Amino acid sequence: MLIVAGGSFDDLVASEAKSMGRAMARKPSASSAPGKRAARNVRHIPDLQIDFSDIPELSDEQLRRMRRVGRPATGLAKQLIAIRLSPRLLSTLRKIAAKQGKPY
Repeated sequence: MLIVAGGSFDDLVASEAKSMGRAMARKPSASSAPGKRAARNVRHIPDLQIDFSDIPELSDEQLRRMRRVGRPATGLAKQLIAIRLSPRLLSTLRKIAAKQGKPY
């Protein structure tokens, strides 16, 4: 449970929903005004004070099945670029791609 100044995070969400006239509280978005207020009021806990004792250890089988996610470690990752094309050229390229069965 998250602790915020003056009560729990759930209490904050419920009071915001009640003041807005909603019957059921919605999860606050981080970009919403209530979410920003809640984020400012959250008390920081240093990593050394976090209790991980209730998290079970992973078995050898679970560790063996784990896979790396994200970009490949090799230098062969594709580069993201942005270019501007005229609408006419873009239309022509899309037609060529469609003839070749390409998605773009």
